[in-house]
Amino acid sequence: MITSIRFNEIEKEVRTAVAELFDRAAKDQENYILWLADADYLEDWDPPLHNPYVLSNKQDYYKEYGRMEFSQFYLNKVYNMGKHVDQTIDHPLGIQFEMMIYCHIWESNRFLKQLFRLDKIASGHGFRWKVSMPTSHKNKFIRKLKKRLKNGGLKIGDIIDKGFHNSIRKSFLHTEFEINDLNKLIELHTYRVGPKESHDIDQIDFASWTERFIYSVMFDYTFMNEKVKRRKNIVNDWGRDDFQVQWPTGSDQSRTLTIYFDHIRGDFDFQRVSSSDIQTHHEQQTEQRETSENVEPEIGQSDFVLIDVQIRELIRSLISKMSDKAIEGYFEYWLFDIEHDIERNEFISLALKDDTRLQTTASVIHEIYIEKKVELPIEIRIQIELLIYSWIWESKPFLRLLRNASIIISGDGDLGSPLEQDRRKLISEIVMKFEAGGCELGTFINSIFYPSLRNAFAHSDYDLNLHNKLIILDTFRNVNSDWDISSISFDDWNKCFLGTVALDYIFILVKDLYKETYPKEFLQTFLDELNKSNK
Repeated sequence: MITSIRFNEIEKEVRTAVAELFDRAAKDQENYILWLADADYLEDWDPPLHNPYVLSNKQDYYKEYGRMEFSQFYLNKVYNMGKHVDQTIDHPLGIQFEMMIYCHIWESNRFLKQLFRLDKIASGHGFRWKVSMPTSHKNKFIRKLKKRLKNGGLKIGDIIDKGFHNSIRKSFLHTEFEINDLNKLIELHTYRVGPKESHDIDQIDFASWTERFIYSVMFDYTFMNEKVKRRKNIVNDWGRDDFQVQWPTGSDQSRTLTIYFDHIRGDFDFQRVSSSDIQTHHEQQTEQRETSENVEPEIGQSDFVLIDVQIRELIRSLISKMSDKAIEGYFEYWLFDIEHDIERNEFISLALKDDTRLQTTASVIHEIYIEKKVELPIEIRIQIELLIYSWIWESKPFLRLLRNASIIISGDGDLGSPLEQDRRKLISEIVMKFEAGGCELGTFINSIFYPSLRNAFAHSDYDLNLHNKLIILDTFRNVNSDWDISSISFDDWNKCFLGTVALDYIFILVKDLYKETYPKEFLQTFLDELNKSNK
């Protein structure tokens, strides 16, 4: 919860800090202009460029478009407080969307790279062409950046301090959090005790979370918007549209070039743009918008009915085979959420259902797809779907349920062994054990699980290409695996998403139905034997 007064105070504080950073950097005119012009070094461009130093690199901009659209959409819906509303209301579903936005801000390579370069200019170190962004451990990169900004006396360092906390980012990435609505807390299960983890926190209250979220999202929005505004006003601010810059030619050499700004198109080039080129540009933009209007693939109730029937049959077949094949007691351990704790040599009861996640998923599916009460732009809808997809494949309760079922069906493994931390390896083992046990569920999982999708979403490293109806995944590493993909069509994505959601929900539903029909006299005998073994 946050009041409109406090929201406005944070907004003003962030705007002041961002303006201070921009003004400091603008004192180094040449390098500041390069930064406004989106100059960049594209080493891995395919096909290779004759000169990897480019002007007006819009590649990162298009990757960020969907993320920024979602942030603005959410802020307008939730934090647009008018004269009759002076504070927001906390809601578990809203908090989960906020955690997604928050994580994507602090995982965004473009945002962090832009901030890193502007900091270098502001501190007198010129324009950094080559910026190597970490693929993991972003917290170290952010902490160093924050420290430099603070040492330079820039208020933006304090803004980062008030917004970013790695424990929150890490907990969301790995679905290791729980929203305690009763006590108004977000419990973070990535908390570790030790000198290296002294900055870790195990929980954050709703009010403190909202402040961190607002600081982060306002910083992200204001920073990016200020750059667009200053580039658009560059002719008025500087009194000309031509600027001399030092352009690298390789081997630490450079030459002086003139770049030009066209205030109609809002971009830079090495030559002034003619009026005919401007007309062509506008026509192309109009054509793209018209082509993109009807790209959204339809998903309706019938799609869910078809996948529901398929998965129910797969799971019933699996449970039937498990009850026949299981070592004595193993099926009951699985059915009633009991595991053998190897270290303590006793049987313990586990909570194998993530109720908050399941309720959120059910609510979203019902509102958006079944009842169609909420109409969302496709770039917003797909991001919500990616969020749910990632939650499911990171959920320990769900994966433990699958893993233990695969152990029973294959007769290979111990129900009490810890979960493999590498999700790719864990799910690969689950699939192989299901297939070894003659269970078709393994083939189904193999068709819907793509670690590339989860990784791209978690690290905000994807692009929604509306024109070609593709999700472009920039985490692709050309690994020799069917699971590693560089893109997926909207139609194929729908199949992955629907299959994953249905598997998650129906697996637990069917399991609970079996639990309710389990003979009570057998259950009592089983529990009595279990109590004796613990004693």
